[in-house]
Amino acid sequence: MSAQVFQPLNDFFPHIFVVSLQRAADRKAKLEPLLQGLRFEYFEAFDKRWLDTDERIAAVYDDAKARQLHRYSKPMGTGPIACSISHLRIYERMMAEHISHALILEDDAVPQVAALAQWPAMLQELPPDWDLLYLGYDKNDAPTATTPLKRWLYHLQHRLGLLKWNHTMINNLVARPYSQHLWRAGYHDFTHAYAISLRGARLMAEIHRPVCLEADTALSHAATNQLLQAFICKPMLFLQEFQVSPDTYTSMVKED
Repeated sequence: MSAQVFQPLNDFFPHIFVVSLQRAADRKAKLEPLLQGLRFEYFEAFDKRWLDTDERIAAVYDDAKARQLHRYSKPMGTGPIACSISHLRIYERMMAEHISHALILEDDAVPQVAALAQWPAMLQELPPDWDLLYLGYDKNDAPTATTPLKRWLYHLQHRLGLLKWNHTMINNLVARPYSQHLWRAGYHDFTHAYAISLRGARLMAEIHRPVCLEADTALSHAATNQLLQAFICKPMLFLQEFQVSPDTYTSMVKED
């Protein structure tokens, strides 16, 4: 990968973190050639293997609140808890060091060379008070023919007490046009590539203390409730490896 591809990212971000488990040497070996030229540092992920007792889980995780917020009242598994802690620790690092904004990647991010050429244009369109910018994501990136019907049904379900998403979240589930290369963020999956401001990091840290939402769900919760000035890039600058090779991809969050 040519260093010139990543230079605009290097110029804009004072810190670029790549979240990876210490034991994930094979993933680092696969990732590093893809990110050659990107000025990043590895951020050691919280290992779910540490969550091996009820006492350790209870020290970092609020099960009652997690069930209260989950769409189907389900608890979180140790993998998603650990992933949320990893992202929380980056937010805490940003607050401790007063990092104005940072790019956060996970070690399954796959850069898209052609799309990265459009990053300077995206920066020109990004408002100065932005908090969250997805450089990669999944789901709800544009309305479809069925979006109005789904939204109406969700509003009805919420009024009947059958859906926990509130009316503001339902109205903002799907991304909306903002500019040529940016859309207002909706409710998206994945945290493999996103940028966040210091203000955004502070708010996300509050949401994660104690952990009660998966990392991507927490971002979507904040975006759809309009707690953050949140956007998505179009086109995506990074895909998750799952989006590239779904048949061979393995998740460190879901592994046994």
